[in-house]
Amino acid sequence: MSPLDDNFFQLIIDEDIEMPLEEKEQVSEVRELMELACSEAFTIAQRNKFLTDLRNDSNIIHMLGLSPDKLPSLVENNPVIALEVLLKLMETPESSDFLSVLVNMEVSVQSMDFVNR
Repeated sequence: MSPLDDNFFQLIIDEDIEMPLEEKEQVSEVRELMELACSEAFTIAQRNKFLTDLRNDSNIIHMLGLSPDKLPSLVENNPVIALEVLLKLMETPESSDFLSVLVNMEVSVQSMDFVNR
């Protein structure tokens, strides 16, 4: 994978893209939540909001801004979110990149619990 591939799964929200304002706001909110999920544990309210959005919009997986190199931090901080995201990613061509990162992750209690699920 080349350095440019790290960003292959990120959607750039450009002002020129024809997208309703409400949808742009939702994409921005979901991307912010994903960034937060990779850096710290969610509160119950944040987890429920994210999971609801993820389950209600099948296209949202393409707007998360998640790249394979961020998966280990997501697993460590929010394993429930990581599992749901990975399950959605299984339906995409990029799934093998995420699984490869998962297989090569450093072993921790969180990662073992995640793989066990």
